Amino acid sequence: YEQGDGVVQNYEKATNLYHQAALAENNFAMRNLAKMYRDGKYVEKNITLAHAWLNLSAKYGHKDAPSERDEVAKNLNQKQVNEAQTIASNWKPGQKMPKVVFKQDKSLLPKTAEKTPDENEPIYQSNGV
Repeated sequence: YEQGDGVVQNYEKATNLYHQAALAENNFAMRNLAKMYRDGKYVEKNITLAHAWLNLSAKYGHKDAPSERDEVAKNLNQKQVNEAQTIASNWKPGQKMPKVVFKQDKSLLPKTAEKTPDENEPIYQSNGV
């Protein structure tokens, strides 16, 4: 859905599917979510969450995740690195991370998106992780 290969391109659906796969321990999906959070691509930019997802992707065997995590860490202060490491170390398969929230700039969403983001939804929502 992210690329639109054989289906109508739908960033929200792609992000939701990556999130579901990441919760099921898919290291590729974890890395893709990390890149989205790192770059602010389709979701609000959150480098701390990017670091956490890259930690998990590395833990579950993605070979590129450790070096990408180290690059992300260069843009964080020590408190943010500690928070990301705590999120990752406390995470259990199937446990939700902070909610995936789409950018409020609707021009980034394709016209075919099934729904648009709620203007009142928080950007970062912790669920006790």
